[in-house]
Amino acid sequence: MPHVSEVASLKGHTDVAFSPVHKYFLATASYDMTAKVWSSRDFKPIKTLSGHDAKVTSLDIVGGGQCIATVAHDRTIKLWSSRSDEEENTMDIDQ
Repeated sequence: MPHVSEVASLKGHTDVAFSPVHKYFLATASYDMTAKVWSSRDFKPIKTLSGHDAKVTSLDIVGGGQCIATVAHDRTIKLWSSRSDEEENTMDIDQ
C-alpha cells in the first residue's frame, strides 16, 4: 500500500471541491459566509467569493471548471465565474 501523508490542512471549512482543469484549483465553503479558491500547487488563496448572508455549507465546481456553485444557510444558491470574483446568478431556494 502506498504511503499517504497530509499536504495541507484548512480549518473552518465545510466542503471542498477540486478542479483538475484550468490551472488545477481547490474551492472551499466556509462558516465565515464566503467560499475561497485556492491554488492546488501551494495551497495559497487565489480569491474569496463574498455575497452570502449566512454560512456557506456546500459547493461544487461545474461547467468543466467554468463556474463554482455555492449553497448557504441564507437559503440561496449562487453561481460564480471561476475566472472572476463576480457572482453570476443567485437563486432563492424558497421560490
